[in-house]
Amino acid sequence: MKEQTFASETVVSGWKPAGPGAVRLDLGRGAACEVSIARDGAVRLRAAAGGTLPLDPSDAIGREAWRPSSAEPYTGDGGCVLMRFEGPEGQAAVEIGGDPLEIRVRERDGSPVATLSGLAFSPCGAARIALETVSGERFFGFGEKCGGLDKRGRILRMRSQDANLRTGSDPLYASIPFFLALRDEGGRSRALGLLLDAFAPSRFDVAKSDEDRVWMETTAGGLDVTLFPGPRPADVVRRFTARVGRTPLPPRWALGHHQSRYSYRSEREVRRIARQIRRRGIPTDVIHLDIDYMHGGRVFTWNARRFPNPSRLLRDLAADGFRVVTIVDPGVKVDRDYAVFRDGRARDVFCRNADGSPYTLLVWPKTSMLPDVNRPEVRTWWGEQHAPLLDAGVSGIWNDMNEPAGWQRELRIGRLVVPLEAQDMSRVVQADPVAADQRVPHESVRNLYALQECRATREFLEAAQPERRAFVLSRSGHAGIQRHAALWTGDNASRWPHLRESLPMLLNLSLSGVAFCGADIGGFAWSCSPELYARWIQIGALYPFARTHCMLFARRQEPWSFGRRVEAIAKAALELRMRLMPYLESLFRESEATGAPVWRPLFYEFPDDPAAPNVEDQVMVGPALLAAPVVERGARERDVYLPAGTWTSFASGARFAGPVTIRVAAPLESMPLFVRGGTVLPTRTPVRHAGETPAEPLVLEVFPGADADTLLVEDDGESTDYRRGVVARTPIRLFHRAGSRLRLELGARVGSFPVPARTLRVVVRGSPPPRAVLLDARPIPERETPPGFATRDGSVHILVEDDGRAHAIEVDPAP
Repeated sequence: MKEQTFASETVVSGWKPAGPGAVRLDLGRGAACEVSIARDGAVRLRAAAGGTLPLDPSDAIGREAWRPSSAEPYTGDGGCVLMRFEGPEGQAAVEIGGDPLEIRVRERDGSPVATLSGLAFSPCGAARIALETVSGERFFGFGEKCGGLDKRGRILRMRSQDANLRTGSDPLYASIPFFLALRDEGGRSRALGLLLDAFAPSRFDVAKSDEDRVWMETTAGGLDVTLFPGPRPADVVRRFTARVGRTPLPPRWALGHHQSRYSYRSEREVRRIARQIRRRGIPTDVIHLDIDYMHGGRVFTWNARRFPNPSRLLRDLAADGFRVVTIVDPGVKVDRDYAVFRDGRARDVFCRNADGSPYTLLVWPKTSMLPDVNRPEVRTWWGEQHAPLLDAGVSGIWNDMNEPAGWQRELRIGRLVVPLEAQDMSRVVQADPVAADQRVPHESVRNLYALQECRATREFLEAAQPERRAFVLSRSGHAGIQRHAALWTGDNASRWPHLRESLPMLLNLSLSGVAFCGADIGGFAWSCSPELYARWIQIGALYPFARTHCMLFARRQEPWSFGRRVEAIAKAALELRMRLMPYLESLFRESEATGAPVWRPLFYEFPDDPAAPNVEDQVMVGPALLAAPVVERGARERDVYLPAGTWTSFASGARFAGPVTIRVAAPLESMPLFVRGGTVLPTRTPVRHAGETPAEPLVLEVFPGADADTLLVEDDGESTDYRRGVVARTPIRLFHRAGSRLRLELGARVGSFPVPARTLRVVVRGSPPPRAVLLDARPIPERETPPGFATRDGSVHILVEDDGRAHAIEVDPAP
């Protein structure tokens, strides 16, 4: 973004009601502004230099509509404009001062929540506004960004672009102009979210040039800013994702391990990789095919020489439990003999320059054109092009290069492509996403391109296979991309700083609404060392999206590529992921319902802990697991901060009382992992892939330390039947000390999903041999058959028949 010159701050010269829950402000000089309150207490400001406010893009980009409250504006003391609303979903009080414009949001008791000020416009159409801040306030989110967790003191730019990840790189592939602010108010934190809903490039000055303000500016389209009140971080994320959309529950196989490389070049190589994975017993669900499966880089085609019978290949892989995900780029090769190009040109689906001439760029298949995915009919056309891939048995789509990426000049040496000159899209126009019959400069809507492409892909997959949960993976995205696709962080490198970087990057993406996210395990570029791969896959196996990927000419990164010791480490890490699959599924189910992220910074779960916001090399996986990966070369121990409560080492069973910082041994085979007291962790015995039946489909691992209430939900893991209520629900309650006993209550199972007869194992971790174990108030014998119990490895193992009826299990005495 170029530096802008802004006029003086705006002044309110008049106001009038503007429909339910809204007031329109006259700012003079033809400028206008509207402030509105939603039913959940969110406060929105829309402003433009001209008299016409930007149209609401919600319907055009597939979002839920803004839900206005019943608030009515009125004049308060001193001539300010007031609006108040209080309802079951939220409340807000807004006070608008006029000279200059200042919008103050308050609690019902008058305590301040947020203040917006400094609204101004530039002659070339840019706009800016500021959020006032206080000393010590922290800022998280901003989508995909390098650097630490807290972005205070940074200048951050939002313009989606192909940018290899380097320390300090900005901007990157995805542009999500949302942040979460966290301030301390006398020992209790308050969170606030802000979305700068701009499709054009934007810029955030996060209290760098002015320590009292976060300045935000956009290059085009006026301003559209929404404040999402807390007071807790979870409240902010819930309200934000209700606005922009949430992650649909993925198919179970997509939560397994994905193995990829640029590129598995032939059917023979893919079969060899699949055989090795199964022979070595490494849990893996998905194999990705990069661009070499195509005929000369032509999207939606197969290379007939290297992949002579893709349908047969994919059937054989499916029989062995593998799904296949194929890469798709938006660049369509200019080739008269290529049916996709011919049809697209005949239908006029491709982007053009402002003078009407076709826009071309260089990508992998050389000269190519881009579909204008802002047009609904083009999205339909683009989606339909995926039909041959689905017909061959492809299970998911990997959308790459969709910033969109390309170049103007290149050097090719064999398979190596070296871009020599960046693409120039300054003359390109696209359909206005809100008014598709009008054309606007590409730059003014650039950040929306990937979301619209992924939207087209997902909508087709869901229409073509409505009974199946769709899977789409994207490199780029905008606010709400999670409705359509998982996101990975692009071309990282096999370097220790990039392993460290993956934690704050994924945590901030998660806070920005993208629950299904990951980084390339082992690093994409350059060659990974055995130690780095071991450490990376230990935490990578707990990424929400877990894919190993690497580039052409680099060292291979199949787990056996690093020797037997590292292969065993990788196998153990991926077996842990498969063991935790019921828990991971529960987190994604929660995310679909509430927007809660799968990966959470410590302050999300412990918002009033003053030490938690400082911790950026640990992660909460849901509310129960605390992972502390080793991210330094040669380290064999590390410090771990444990917040308030009881914590149990997942590996040793040792118990700790927080808040405390402990020094933990971390040999190469081990990554420190702790479980929060008061957790009933649903697990199962590991399997090689999601479609395999576990020896024990359900194991409840109980970690004492507090009471707990949870709900176990089960379904088929594949279909969309769960949306129609075809699930089984089992309420579970844990009483840490019911008298002198630990008591676990299993409620009666309800729902139409059939659960086969099975034996349930309950494992009470960190428990000495008990005096007695009772099932429904009756003692059970010490034996390895149900009903019975045994004590080993510092835990009590209890076996009962799972008949779907309510049962109570008691351990006397409570550990």
